[in-house]
Amino acid sequence: MKWLAALLMGAALLMASCGSNETPEAAFLLDEAHQASNRGDYTQAVKLLGQIINQYPGSKEASIASEEYDTFKDLFHYEVEARKQAEVQAIKKVGRAVEIFHQKRQQYPENLDVLIPRYLPARVRDPWGNPIFYKKSQNGYMIACFGKDGVPGGLEENRDVFIQNGQFVPKLILSFK
Repeated sequence: MKWLAALLMGAALLMASCGSNETPEAAFLLDEAHQASNRGDYTQAVKLLGQIINQYPGSKEASIASEEYDTFKDLFHYEVEARKQAEVQAIKKVGRAVEIFHQKRQQYPENLDVLIPRYLPARVRDPWGNPIFYKKSQNGYMIACFGKDGVPGGLEENRDVFIQNGQFVPKLILSFK
């Protein structure tokens, strides 16, 4: 994906050097969008391209931004989907370790650190580097990933994923008591 972003950036720079209807502010935003894309921050890249299209219509930069907008939006979508899959795998890994612990000891762990190193090699994190949330209850346990922002609630890359007593559940009302 990065090679595609670099190719698009090179084409944009070539096109930017060939016209007369340049807008310095739009050129700056276009450069920022390309830098965001190179970092893999497609959310920011799409936001900046949309801003150029809306604020500088008719400019050469808006034309370039229009051509790149759908591609960057697709890259963002693919990135989100890949991270969602990795998030599900991370939470499943923790769930399996909790279940094995329960089978061997007839109780659920008090916290995830108890599982290291015998059931998990190290603390598992979600694809964004946030810790996996675990809570033992009287009836079992709950494991959650809270998405990119690490905060309960959200959509797309900020959506939550839950396992309760070994089963995926669509949404839980959380109590942090």
